[in-house]
Amino acid sequence: MIFARTITTLFLNCILFFSSQSCLAKPITPEWIINQKEDDFGDTVVYVWHDGARLVCKKFGCELLCKAPDWKVHCYNVAEKTEWIGDLSQFSGVVMANPFAIPRAYQVAYLREVEAGEYAGLKYTKYRTPVSRKDLILAASEIPVADEVGEFLSRLYVVPNSHNVPLFRDCDRGKGLQPERFKIGAVRNGSANDLRGGVLHKLVTKSWKKTTFNSSDFELPKGFERRKDIIQVSYSANKKEELGSFLNELGFKTKVKQ
Repeated sequence: MIFARTITTLFLNCILFFSSQSCLAKPITPEWIINQKEDDFGDTVVYVWHDGARLVCKKFGCELLCKAPDWKVHCYNVAEKTEWIGDLSQFSGVVMANPFAIPRAYQVAYLREVEAGEYAGLKYTKYRTPVSRKDLILAASEIPVADEVGEFLSRLYVVPNSHNVPLFRDCDRGKGLQPERFKIGAVRNGSANDLRGGVLHKLVTKSWKKTTFNSSDFELPKGFERRKDIIQVSYSANKKEELGSFLNELGFKTKVKQ
């Protein structure tokens, strides 16, 4: 009886040991779902994990996805079943609303790390740009992401690249831009052509939650019609018609198709 009990105990211990080893070999992959509000995009929902990010833009009626291994940017409109695919270097949030914009990264000499803290319950690192003491960006320090995720979100929101997930952005515009600096026919849409002065709260995080990675949150659409220009996807049908009329009035051949 004692021998049988000993064997049973050893057997149960072996099961517990190998089960614990199995758990250690397969750690749970985290995912963050972040609700934000951006000055140009309005309310957005960002799904983030280490190797990818997906953003749902309610205002534009489109979604964006960038993930490993190729790090291509996918912009797609679920309602119209259209999509644009391009390299990360070809992407910027400005080109989603301005056909004349150049998709380059936000240019800043350096970011100075000034403090750490918590914002909306998330640990952050605060950075200051060379513009002024009021020109700031808060980036999540507790969300580990690949450099490409940080670059994608930086290009999307047109903010300095901290290589992390941006949570908050204050832009110090000083006295603002003067209207006479714009040429006739310029499209005043997007951060690059903002005339406002003072400190602009460009990006804020409203809420977030940490959950277990769900691969379906980062699945690419299938069977969507490919478009050459991202603005053909990021603009709704009504917006495309308005943009087409505007370009025709300026003497340009409209590239925007329904």
